[in-house]
Amino acid sequence: MPETVAELYASASDAMLARGGVVTAEVRMLLEVVFFEAHVAQARVITDVQLLRAALGAFAPPGTLADQDAKVANIFKTFKGRPEKGHYVELLDGKRKGQHGVIVEDDKSINPYNVKLEDGVKTGYLNPEQLASSGLDEAACRVKMARADVERLLALDGAVQALRDEERAAVAQVRERVGQDRLPLLSLLQVEPLQMQSAHLSFQEFFAAQAICSGKYRLPEGSPPPWQWTAFWANAVTLGSEMGDTFGKGLKQTARVDDVLDLSKKLTGGYRPTMVAAVAQLMRGLASLSLRENKLTDGEGVKMVEALQANTTLAQLNLGGNQLGAESGKAMVEALKTNTALTQLSLNGNKLGDASGCALAVALQANKSLTQLDLGGNELGAESGKGMVEALKTNATLRTVTLDGAVLSIAELSSAASISLSTKRLGDASGLVIAHLITQNQSLTQLSLKNNKLGDASGCALAVALQANKSLTQLDLGGNELGVESGKAMVEALKMNTTFRTVTLDGAVLSIAELTLLKNRFDVESATMLAKISVEKGIMLSGMKRDQTEADFSNKGLQPADAILIGSDLQFMSVLKNCNLLENRFDVESATMLAKIGAERGIMLSGMKRDQTEADLSKKGLQPADAILIGSDLQFMSVLKSCNLLKNSLDVESATMLAKIGTERGIMLSGMKRDQTKASFSRLHSADFIADFILIGSDLQFMAVLTELNLTGNNIGDEGAVAIAEALKVNAAVTNLFLIYNNIGDEGAIAIAEALKVNAVVTNLHLDANNIGAEGAKAIAEALKVNAVLTALGLCDSDIGDDGANAIAEALKVNSVLTELNLESNNIGDTGEKAVQDVVKDRSGFVLML
Repeated sequence: MPETVAELYASASDAMLARGGVVTAEVRMLLEVVFFEAHVAQARVITDVQLLRAALGAFAPPGTLADQDAKVANIFKTFKGRPEKGHYVELLDGKRKGQHGVIVEDDKSINPYNVKLEDGVKTGYLNPEQLASSGLDEAACRVKMARADVERLLALDGAVQALRDEERAAVAQVRERVGQDRLPLLSLLQVEPLQMQSAHLSFQEFFAAQAICSGKYRLPEGSPPPWQWTAFWANAVTLGSEMGDTFGKGLKQTARVDDVLDLSKKLTGGYRPTMVAAVAQLMRGLASLSLRENKLTDGEGVKMVEALQANTTLAQLNLGGNQLGAESGKAMVEALKTNTALTQLSLNGNKLGDASGCALAVALQANKSLTQLDLGGNELGAESGKGMVEALKTNATLRTVTLDGAVLSIAELSSAASISLSTKRLGDASGLVIAHLITQNQSLTQLSLKNNKLGDASGCALAVALQANKSLTQLDLGGNELGVESGKAMVEALKMNTTFRTVTLDGAVLSIAELTLLKNRFDVESATMLAKISVEKGIMLSGMKRDQTEADFSNKGLQPADAILIGSDLQFMSVLKNCNLLENRFDVESATMLAKIGAERGIMLSGMKRDQTEADLSKKGLQPADAILIGSDLQFMSVLKSCNLLKNSLDVESATMLAKIGTERGIMLSGMKRDQTKASFSRLHSADFIADFILIGSDLQFMAVLTELNLTGNNIGDEGAVAIAEALKVNAAVTNLFLIYNNIGDEGAIAIAEALKVNAVVTNLHLDANNIGAEGAKAIAEALKVNAVLTALGLCDSDIGDDGANAIAEALKVNSVLTELNLESNNIGDTGEKAVQDVVKDRSGFVLML
């Protein structure tokens, strides 16, 4: 009894042919190829064209059919002009590839063409590469196509007449026996021109599959390859799969494919299940296959992988960049247990997950053929790494493995003296494998794993490896995601390892501190433990060399614990002069500790040089901790005259500290020049306006010729106003001062009023649009009674009310210098207005705005 559907059709076809009488070998071969030609044309109805092509395919020398096809010009390939509206065209890609229609729209854009197909459906807009034009309208094109069909038929018939007698006789027998109903596999539909069809489509599919198995026949030039086949081929491929390796190897020859096939991004235009099934069969005859980036689903991946179980030819398979998941992973595990041919496998960039990674690692314990495995981009974690470590204990064939980031060379990790895997996107899966392999590598002296994604699992495993490895002297783990447990494990390793001299943990041990305060405290504790053991054993922890003269750790995201490690190293650095530590995440305490060490050892910490005369550190996002480092450096800078620190994120305390140093050492801090006559800082928009104005205020004492200072719209508030007021007490140059829109309240106004009592140069003061109120106005009024230089005062929109207006009116009775006063929009009532107006009504040229 038949065991497969293919065997059933083989028996049934033999029985049906026997009912019609004796069939010669030539007739049987011809039937096989007739069905193949009809299936290639996706035709249910078989015509003279398929019969004659089949005769040439079955009996003529190889290449005859290709020569015949070349003689008949394809009307859609001969036109070289631009497709236009009204042209009859053929679609070149997509689900309707090969269909014909008429261009009904052409808007001359990038995708100008809309095509109406023969079934009435419109395609939507297409670009010129998606269609081929005949250059003719539909009627003219059909006439030309009919003429070409006649010419093709005559040419085919002429070629058939050149065959041997028994081969021509086979063609005649098919015609005759179909006409007499003595060939049960075929039914006659029409005598002239000949039209016949398979008794059932499944027989056509069976014989087409058998023809492919023979490997004798080829798909015509321009015919869709198997990886773009439509559903019309579905049953033929299914039947072929039951015929064993002969179908897959025959399909390779039929499709004109070499041993190496790259189908990256090429599974398009056909019916997905059929395309996938066809490619799975093609694998039976290939040595190398790439299916990258074809959007293969997990189910499709399973079908591809299942074909590997009995495959004996495929050595390289790339399934990267698809959507394979856990089920594909399980199928691959089963395949690797029995497959002995595959040496290189890539599953990179799928969705396998940690469970699949672990299972594949187990499969590697039994597999003895795979030498290269790429599982990167599959979200593998520490468990996959542990599984791979177990596999490597017994697997002696694997040469390279990729688990998350870069390729890991097993030979290199096991024997190299210096290994650099910096910035390779390595995670814990890779970290565990690395730790395992370096344990026995007694040649290794330098290992760099900085700027990866190693976590605590890797950090602890590497610490254990260090206890066994006696050759490693330098290890760089900077810029990873190691946490508290890694720090503790590293301390234990350093206690036991006697050869170790350099470990870099900056930005690594402490990155978990960013998550919680609790972890932040633990991180500092871990760093302190490491620093203590490093001092005892003379081990460098920051990656610096003892003979360095300069180091740059700026903008590295370093944490307070990192400062502890760097501080530990600085005591070993006898020639270090410059170590830039700005733009990190130190706190005030850690920065103070570093500044103390810098001061004691004469080390610059801000990136500035001792011989600089100017420095621009504005807009750097500097924090109070940075100010402490800069302040430490300023004591070494004997020639520095200007250091712009505006538009950072300093606080009042740090700005005050810098201002004090600036005053003592004659250093400008705001970017102004001593010989400026005008300066505008309106709308600074820095993170802390107050700090900026403290720095600006500090500089004003050096500005001997500055006459105009514009600080409009900076929201300096009372604190900023107090700082400016202090500067005004000593500044003898500024005559025009603009403090509009600065949210200055009573306190700030009072401070400015006190400055006006002693300032002898400011002639124009603009305090408009603030929150000065009545009390502030009263303070300013008192200042006006003694100030003898102010000629213009702006207080509009300051809510001074009647009380403020009355106070100013009283002051104007003794002040005869002021000639311009703006009190608009101040909620002043009739009484207040009258009081001010009465005082100045007889003053010639006085400008009053109420």
